Amino acid sequence: MLAAAAVLAGCQKLVLPKDDDACDLRSLTVYVHYDAQNPGLSESFDALTGNLDETTGEGTFSFPKDPEKYNAQTLARCTVEAAIPSTAKLVVYDEEGNVRPQGLGGTWDLANHSIVMDVVAASGKTRRYDFLFRMRR
Repeated sequence: MLAAAAVLAGCQKLVLPKDDDACDLRSLTVYVHYDAQNPGLSESFDALTGNLDETTGEGTFSFPKDPEKYNAQTLARCTVEAAIPSTAKLVVYDEEGNVRPQGLGGTWDLANHSIVMDVVAASGKTRRYDFLFRMRR
């Protein structure tokens, strides 16, 4: 009985993180796989270095003007990564406004296309981001 009391006295209540309002997009990295024969060759860009309106969440990013590396074919082979708060979740939409079950996974065509996503905080607070990616001609 003494052993059971000692074990129960050692139990602590599990402390869970509070539902916070953190719903900011901390980074958005785009990888352009410019060599179809060698997909490992890629160039990465921080899309947040483009124009981002902090109030509306609307942003634009223009790829460098280099027609050999950044054209309609190479920009159709992009992959994207985002960093968000650990307590938040990311909801990504396709061009018709439907939720993309795979999120940012897979290949993206970013030749004059957009990515729309919501960062949803643990508390339920949501922030929408709409990025237009431009190909320079």
